[in-house]
Amino acid sequence: MSDYKTLKERQLRIGGLYEDDDFPADARSLYYKGEGSPYVQWKRPKEITKDAKFIVHGAKYYDMQQGELGNCWFVAAAVSLACHNQKLFNRIVRTDQDFDRDYAGIFRFYFWQYGEWQEVVIDDRLPTRSGDLIYCSNQKEPNEFWCPLLEKAYAKLYGSYEAIDGGRIHDALVDMTGGISELIDLTETHPPRDALAQALQDCSNMNTLIGGAIFRKINSFRRETRRDNGLYEGHAYSFTDLVTVEVQGKEVLLLRLRNPWGKGEWNGAWSDGDLNWKLMSARNRSKIDYHKKADGEFWISIEDFLKNFDEIEMCHLYPDALTQEIAVDTKKKQWEVKEFHGAWIRGVTAGGPMRSFTSRLFWKNPQYKLKLDKKDTKASVVISLMEVDNKLLRDVTDVAIGFVIFKLQEGRQPNRLSGQNFYEYTPRLEETSGKFWPYRERTMRFELEPGTYVIVPTTFKASSEAKFYLRIMAEVAPNASPIEEPTGPIGDDHDLTTDALETSFKKNAGSDGKVDAVSLRNIFSDTKKEEYGASDGYSLETCRCLVALHDVPIEGLLDLTKVKKAWDTVKLWTRAFKSFDLDSTKSIDSYELGELYKKVGFAVRSEVLKAVVRRYGGRDGVIKEDDFIQSLCKIMTLYYTFKANAYDQKVTMDLNQWLKCTLYT
Repeated sequence: MSDYKTLKERQLRIGGLYEDDDFPADARSLYYKGEGSPYVQWKRPKEITKDAKFIVHGAKYYDMQQGELGNCWFVAAAVSLACHNQKLFNRIVRTDQDFDRDYAGIFRFYFWQYGEWQEVVIDDRLPTRSGDLIYCSNQKEPNEFWCPLLEKAYAKLYGSYEAIDGGRIHDALVDMTGGISELIDLTETHPPRDALAQALQDCSNMNTLIGGAIFRKINSFRRETRRDNGLYEGHAYSFTDLVTVEVQGKEVLLLRLRNPWGKGEWNGAWSDGDLNWKLMSARNRSKIDYHKKADGEFWISIEDFLKNFDEIEMCHLYPDALTQEIAVDTKKKQWEVKEFHGAWIRGVTAGGPMRSFTSRLFWKNPQYKLKLDKKDTKASVVISLMEVDNKLLRDVTDVAIGFVIFKLQEGRQPNRLSGQNFYEYTPRLEETSGKFWPYRERTMRFELEPGTYVIVPTTFKASSEAKFYLRIMAEVAPNASPIEEPTGPIGDDHDLTTDALETSFKKNAGSDGKVDAVSLRNIFSDTKKEEYGASDGYSLETCRCLVALHDVPIEGLLDLTKVKKAWDTVKLWTRAFKSFDLDSTKSIDSYELGELYKKVGFAVRSEVLKAVVRRYGGRDGVIKEDDFIQSLCKIMTLYYTFKANAYDQKVTMDLNQWLKCTLYT
């Protein structure tokens, strides 16, 4: 995918206006299924108004009004950012683009995606109906277009406009800042009024971006229904200010909220025109920018906010601002971050929750080691676990995530914890993330003593597949790393050949005293029948893999010595496989594959296991005996190829060399 600069230079060179083939001006960009209304016309800003501008008089938080799309959460997030952090806003919405000089119909925006800032390039064709924008717009300055273009870029990021029809404020804020999200469920936690007020003030002072949402349905099951007090159910609001004022000798904390529609306001105490304003001095009213306008912006007391809203959604630009049970350390620190990308893979690393300390599946989850220096008494550590997901609207089928933290005993630190060694090393269950989280990100702050810890990210259900992004933040650079098994063969050779094999070899060998894969299959079948009374041998593909493993010159042929070695190998591997195949089905659960590889002397890492399970495990995650032998042959052949050609743990090959070694594997 070309970058903005390259695409724009090309467009200016060839003339005309840019058209984005990756996000076309048709129903494919509007809806999941690519089927839409014929009444939508795509128009460029200059076709909507002659005096089109990207930004008029600077980007302001009241520029953006929600349209027909149910993305109040996205608009609320953009408004919060424009209101509170212009520097970050300008990182996303670049102001060096317009419809005047060098206009080519192409624009760019930037969003943070799991550790990286991603450039999103779009053309400026926008969905309209009867000449008017259908979605976001600036109703006060109809010739300003940064709002609908930002919305289009965000829709492209997730695949379509429909994909952003429903979501959470904190998800959009994280996408726009790379910050840390935190959600306070007011219906469950019922935080004390004073504690919450202090937390909101502290977070505001530290530039935390804040929004509020109402989910409870009182009047209707429709998504956005107006209550008698003017607030809307199933709706998100952005915080634009909060102040403490003195009224008749009492302090009152007021929150200023904005409805993304640019209209529809709270009509209770402290609303526009409410009698409470007359109790306040004119000087105080001017200080807090009180005005009576039907613009969707209103003031509400902290008490009424708690009565009506269900959630507070926050995006912290600094880990210090995390409320962590409504207790904020207002002293800013310099935080260091370690980040890791991982995955829960069915049959490999999707072990699910901890049912017991000896749970076999739980310890299959990815593990990360964190060491905290002894010179510190206690260290603040923030752990943020995010599911990597291209879907913003969550439902009951989505993966719920969490993590568990164990502290290892000093001097008793295994490479990796397991159900088999848990009581040998007796690590202490230190912390958990609490209940499993149905949202995209789960973030917690802990005060941890010096020592070595193991962090285990997990899902609520075993075999739930998802990718994740883990951030570990501390006041000093955290010594953190993924825990993996060592790679490479560690077993011994075994001499297990018999006379039956030599007899069959003489019968099947060619005049050159060698056999190919077809003959090897016959030899193994004869030998197995003679030794075990079983006529079933190994598949032709398995025998081809065994030939490749033992055929260094790449002749496709093996002599008697190599056939004996191949038989010793397959017999040893088969014996190991049967020790795991307790029900004699000639198959094993793919979760056991890693342990089986270690038993035969070749420990592999999780990404290799993932590839094997994907290739051989099928939907049910079951590995057959024949497939196990094939996979191990290929792994070892590639391993020996790497060792023979590696320099400084790297291999350089031209295309022909690469094709030769991989095709013969």
